[in-house]
Amino acid sequence: MHALTDDVDAAMGAVGDPSFVLSGLDDWQRRAVVADDPAVLVRAQVGSGKTTVLTAKVMWLLANGVRPEQLAVLTFTNRAAASISHRIAEQLGGDRQLRGLTLAGTFHSVARTMLSRRLPVQALGYRRDFTVMDETERDAMWRRLIAKHGLTIRHKKQLSRRMDGLADGKILHGVMKRPDDIVRLAELSHAEKLRRNAMDFDDLVHNAHGLLCDHPLSPPLVWLLIDELQDCDADQLDLAVRMCGPQTRIFAVGDPNQIIYSWRGSGPSIFEDFAARTGASVYSLPRSYRCPAAILTAAQRILTHTGPAVAPPSDADLLVADRDDGPPMAVMPHHDEPGQARWIVARVRQLLEEGLPAHRIAVLGRTRRCLTAIISTLREASIAISEQAPDRAAAIPVLAWWVALLRAGLVSDAGDAAPADDEGFCIALTDKRFGLCADKTLTVERLVEAEGQTAQERRIATLHRIGRRSRGRRAGQLQVALQVTEALGELTKWLIHDAVDTETLVERLHLDTMLVPTRSGFEDDRAHVDAFTRAWLTECRASHATDVEGLATALEVVANGARSHRPSEGVAVLTIHASKGLEYDSVLLVSANDGLIPIAASWRDPDELAEERRLLFVALTRACRRIEIGWLKSPGSLRIQPEPSPLLELLGDAVDWLDAPPDPAPKKAASGLLFAVGAPVRHPRYGPGVVTVCDADHVIATFGKFGDKSFSTSLCPLKRA
Repeated sequence: MHALTDDVDAAMGAVGDPSFVLSGLDDWQRRAVVADDPAVLVRAQVGSGKTTVLTAKVMWLLANGVRPEQLAVLTFTNRAAASISHRIAEQLGGDRQLRGLTLAGTFHSVARTMLSRRLPVQALGYRRDFTVMDETERDAMWRRLIAKHGLTIRHKKQLSRRMDGLADGKILHGVMKRPDDIVRLAELSHAEKLRRNAMDFDDLVHNAHGLLCDHPLSPPLVWLLIDELQDCDADQLDLAVRMCGPQTRIFAVGDPNQIIYSWRGSGPSIFEDFAARTGASVYSLPRSYRCPAAILTAAQRILTHTGPAVAPPSDADLLVADRDDGPPMAVMPHHDEPGQARWIVARVRQLLEEGLPAHRIAVLGRTRRCLTAIISTLREASIAISEQAPDRAAAIPVLAWWVALLRAGLVSDAGDAAPADDEGFCIALTDKRFGLCADKTLTVERLVEAEGQTAQERRIATLHRIGRRSRGRRAGQLQVALQVTEALGELTKWLIHDAVDTETLVERLHLDTMLVPTRSGFEDDRAHVDAFTRAWLTECRASHATDVEGLATALEVVANGARSHRPSEGVAVLTIHASKGLEYDSVLLVSANDGLIPIAASWRDPDELAEERRLLFVALTRACRRIEIGWLKSPGSLRIQPEPSPLLELLGDAVDWLDAPPDPAPKKAASGLLFAVGAPVRHPRYGPGVVTVCDADHVIATFGKFGDKSFSTSLCPLKRA
């Protein structure tokens, strides 16, 4: 949550009588807000005003004399923290916020605040100015330690899970004839973190919990509020309980029907576990203000269908719709992914022509893969889109690499760089997939030893030294690496003084050369980087970043999944997981095939199948007015069946099963041809080219070093240059 700036007494003067906080709330919401039990658990159904109630609870406590420093608010995502902060500011009027509410934000950010301000982190061997490394930096550290000490580590793809298991007291060797060096790696990793005064994200929670066992918060908290309880894992719940003193009261809100992150450690028993540990009184918010009755009733059938994997919900979990309007749900087939993408473009255009704002339209898919064709087709149609980045950029390899590269360029005017910046530089340039320097001697230690007063001088000197003994292809890569390094030296100036746009920035940093246009996955990687960079530059402008610190802060905000609380300008294209907590007037759910919804493997596990049902429930309940569902007759994957999800049959008569819509294929020019021979064109991967052949079925263009490429006229990605 943002830093809080106004004096609490002056701020609360804007609220006046505490009863003002309750205005606009329904009876169920009021009961939850005014509840004074030692522990309160609010089962907040979808669209029932969960964030409204949590925000009102904060304001109610402040209006009744609780000081901000006596409160802690824990959220699962940065987006949720930003939303709560924004709502508090709205209730206070203008942009005013409360000074003193320092323990507010995600579990990780609150743990970091406690370690750096409230807990004796020196007892663990750290200084209060410790840094936090993301997964990319942590994994690079592990690789260096393994190579440096000649360790034998098996099951490297499971290394992160195994190291997590060690932290919990478990030694996970897997199927081996003899143990490997995993314990030794953990010891070396811990020593290296202490040497660098750095923790990873898991360390924040573990270390804060450990210190709280012997050093309770002082002064103790009066109230602890927890958002999205259903998303918490066991470690986060342990930390929350450990933050409480004997007199601390707890207020937690969540929706048991939206438990869709079991692979992150949450689970269906989280509500029962919380109630058992805290003795919480349970309140319910049964009225949904989001979905019309038809959608809400149909969505609940997904959960209430009596089968081996699903138990009927309790009365407390039954939802009541606040309104009964909106068209019926529609399910329709499409021939294949390109045909579905073209229909999405046509449908979005129709909705826009009807006056629906772009940011009130969402396209949802089970996986990122099934959204790829839709994203590229919407872009080719010049329809603005908004892609929801993952909660953490580190979850996507190309973004983890890109963030490391950008961090390396954010140095002060004097050119100084912290060791972490040099670490990012080494990670970015030596990355196996995207890096330009395969030389393993490019290390932080070598950069520090190089000649030069500034980080930029030391980096260039090191690359020149490596280049003297490089030949052939490696020499060519190092030449590009030098160009990228020189560009990084200009990054801060470009952002602050030149106000570059996304396309200019990635071009100056030689992005396409590093991503390699002929590599499989280039288009997906480039799309991820473009979306992330646009979000970063937007955040820089919104936060008025005018120095290195502001640019770096905006980068971390976007890299960790947070955004300024403002509506997007484009059509949202999201996975179902990323859409949780959001709402749209019109939702287009794509590729709803058996094998995707639910994922094929889930049929073997009742718990996984139950979560797949909850995931579909989340998708359906994003819609405030209408939802249209498509499935593919030719899905193009052996794992995906050419038939609709069997879960859709549970929706009953709330669904209209439609025939396949006509395919809105690109219209040809009057001459019957898309392009004239000799016309200049541009391809998203190959760049500028010239048309050499064009007939009713094919377009052939030549693209310099990439040679001739042929495209079908029914799905031609070329644009006129």
